[in-house]
Amino acid sequence: MKNKIQLIGLFVLFFPVSVFCQDRNYDQELMDLLQGGKWFESMDYYEYNKENIKEDLVLSSYNATTYKVLNKPEDAIEAYNLLLKKYGNSIGSIGKLLFLTSLRGCYKDVQDYKKVVAICDSIIYVYKTDTSLASKEILDSAIDEVKEYKSFYLNLPTITKINRKINRDISNQISFQNDKYGLTFNSKLNGHEVTTLFDTGAEHLFMDKYMADRIGIKIISSDTVLMNGYLGSAGMMGVLDSMEVANIALYNVPVFVNANKSSLSINKIEDENMIHIIDSAFNSFDVVLGMSAIKMLNSIEFDFEKKESFVWYRNYRFLFIFESG
Repeated sequence: MKNKIQLIGLFVLFFPVSVFCQDRNYDQELMDLLQGGKWFESMDYYEYNKENIKEDLVLSSYNATTYKVLNKPEDAIEAYNLLLKKYGNSIGSIGKLLFLTSLRGCYKDVQDYKKVVAICDSIIYVYKTDTSLASKEILDSAIDEVKEYKSFYLNLPTITKINRKINRDISNQISFQNDKYGLTFNSKLNGHEVTTLFDTGAEHLFMDKYMADRIGIKIISSDTVLMNGYLGSAGMMGVLDSMEVANIALYNVPVFVNANKSSLSINKIEDENMIHIIDSAFNSFDVVLGMSAIKMLNSIEFDFEKKESFVWYRNYRFLFIFESG
């Protein structure tokens, strides 16, 4: 969306930190690292200078952000809720929006979609009650974007994971094919073996209409929805009954079904040519495995020099091998 309110990079507007007879402002330096997205540098900085971090707001913000970056959403949820409780009335609308947006992402990670919807309502309330944030046109645009995000999660299913019993007599080696689009491997969707693209940049499982019809995807959205992460692509939300990867079985997996032109609400699409770009990619793979499912695959390690990846389950390591493409 062209006229959205830019929240990133505005820490300095609501994190005024004081200097009490010290040559350096350690609190602000830490916030500058967080503001720049330098997560690991900020962790190193904190370890070396934590005795000099004096402001509770800065320390609490660092903890919440670190939990989120390290994929500890439960801890991050607790930290962000505490921040909003303690400082929600003093950090201003920009600060509140930053915390609410981060909190919404954490609830999404733990699949608490009711809380995601509730946070969307809180964000909309801030936009409506503080008209000094931006012009009416920009605020209306921002509100519409949050409403669309909210509608996306209203009926989204919760993924169920089952770690199946390990059979040591069966090889758990799975081959990755490395082609121009990335890393692909074989998985089973509703019992059908498909070529799957491993994509940490995708939010959900993603496939075209042909594949959805072939394997029996249940469509749950009544209208076309937009996915900004996929070049603004349009389609419908659906549910996959089952997905099998190594020893793990996932059930009720959300799927974004890329629509063909006959099923699109064309007035929602700014550039129809992007549909051809997305369709052409499916010549090399059948589906895209996004983060909502990837996060359910236990611990994953990559070694690009050895061209290997491992999915850990308890004390067992399931081997994925990269092949030349």
